[in-house]
Amino acid sequence: QTTTYYLKVSNFLIDELNFYLFHGDTLVQQWTRGDRQQWDSEQYQGIWIPITLDSELDTTLLIRRHSKGPILFPIALYDSSMVDQAKTQQHTLWVVSLTALVLLLGYNVVIYLVTRERSFVYYVLFNVGLIFSLGLILGFSRYLIPNNAIHEWFSTYILTLHTALLWAVYRFSLSFLNIEKHHPAFWKHRFKMDGAFVALVILSCFLVESRMAAIFLVASALCTYWAFYTKSFHTLAIRFYLLSWSILILGALTGSLIYWDIIAYNGFSEYAYLSASLCQLFGFSLAYSARIRKINEDRYFINLTDVLTGLPNRQFLLTHMSIYRDPEESIYDAHSLVLISLSGYHSLTQAVGPAKADSAVKQLFTHLNQVLMRIDKVEGMPWLENTEVKLIRVGVDSCVFVTRFKQIDHVLPKLIPILETTVSVEGLEFSFL
Repeated sequence: QTTTYYLKVSNFLIDELNFYLFHGDTLVQQWTRGDRQQWDSEQYQGIWIPITLDSELDTTLLIRRHSKGPILFPIALYDSSMVDQAKTQQHTLWVVSLTALVLLLGYNVVIYLVTRERSFVYYVLFNVGLIFSLGLILGFSRYLIPNNAIHEWFSTYILTLHTALLWAVYRFSLSFLNIEKHHPAFWKHRFKMDGAFVALVILSCFLVESRMAAIFLVASALCTYWAFYTKSFHTLAIRFYLLSWSILILGALTGSLIYWDIIAYNGFSEYAYLSASLCQLFGFSLAYSARIRKINEDRYFINLTDVLTGLPNRQFLLTHMSIYRDPEESIYDAHSLVLISLSGYHSLTQAVGPAKADSAVKQLFTHLNQVLMRIDKVEGMPWLENTEVKLIRVGVDSCVFVTRFKQIDHVLPKLIPILETTVSVEGLEFSFL
């Protein structure tokens, strides 16, 4: 009775991979399973090599490996009673992975069709490219690209594909993180970065994975730096962005450590990049949904914002004051609207002109809001990007804030010194009171 074992190989990125089965000195069978080779198998199931033992002669399996990239060789050995179950598990993993990736792609396409946000095109392209990249790494790419010549071309330039994906994330991040507003100095040089990515794409055609891994990490760190130092860090969209991007960097770092022979290629590291990619795609989708909702909220607040100071305006006062419901039993616990009117505004306008007078008013109202923010007895009101304000500008020379009636005498003494301070405009001293 003959005994057959099956050798499973998990690295699908080896350029040339040949197996030779000998019984004694006789070559019994050979297989070609390289990523850039023509396979001698009619039905693709992955890399499974049947090793049939001879009852009389020694059985030898010779393996030839050649690749510009890593030639890590994670293997598993199954007997004939377990091989069908193992193949089914591998096929199920492929189907589940591909289904999840396609569903996320469909979800992102729907988001783009609804929002028509130009920057999101880059993210959809990144999603498509990532499906092909994971297919090449995990082995189900031959289902996506059945033509051997086209598949070999993708395998040859997988680094170029990864570089193009990184470029797409860079372009997406420029808009998503609002770099034009939060990093204007870098925004001016964004096209220089595009030129650097063009050079990097060309360079990736000639470098190997171990050389490119460090470049990938540097570019990833740049996007992370933008996210951490953007002034919108506290928004839900940026938090989702940071979380998903950090997960992807962790998965990519796992792959880089494998290339550098620092960690082993095992069951965990084999699927770390897949898991990280799925989490990153889902996280980016949530981040973009949160961003769209935030944009809609900002559009709503535009009509409630004073253009000069950035504080809430009179319309905000009329819209939001209904939230304060006073107790009927005690007037001292009731909310009070305290009005501050600048009697010296018109004199200042006549002396230096409206523009400079408005500039002085802006400084004063901004300072007053900063002082009120430090006083707990003054009521705060929800504002842009989950922040709070405590001062509302209701006219060119007046503003209001809300506090309890019994707290007015405690709050006003802290504001009087600021209001009594003289303002110097073009050498003239003015007081607003």
